[in-house]
Amino acid sequence: MRRFLFDRLCQPDVALPEETHAQLYLLRNAIKEELQRLVSGRAYFDGIRKGYSDDKTILNFGIDNPVDYAANYGDSTTLMQQVLDMVKNYEPRIINPKVQLVDKKNSLSPASVAVTGEIRIADVREEFSHTFTTT
Repeated sequence: MRRFLFDRLCQPDVALPEETHAQLYLLRNAIKEELQRLVSGRAYFDGIRKGYSDDKTILNFGIDNPVDYAANYGDSTTLMQQVLDMVKNYEPRIINPKVQLVDKKNSLSPASVAVTGEIRIADVREEFSHTFTTT
């Protein structure tokens, strides 16, 4: 297992464990931190629904602001697709990623998104799941 550069910069003193399950634990936590960073980035210059395009730049990185989305199916689908694109492009450690909107009990609360897939160290694979809010 190799640690990403950003992980090494943020936590330079973390030693890489020898045991596979300990490495999976470290990998799982690193991916969760990276997912939170990815969904915290905002596409400021395109505006709602325009941020979902292939012309992302360093100045137009991330997803549209979820607060601008209504609670309808179309907006939720667009938001989930943006998150899935971010995961596929910038988090290759998740194998076969999937994104779904978690059922909300309060329509005024922020959207909760679940990212699922698999992670692998050597020949050991485990299911991965992480749920977070996109605010």
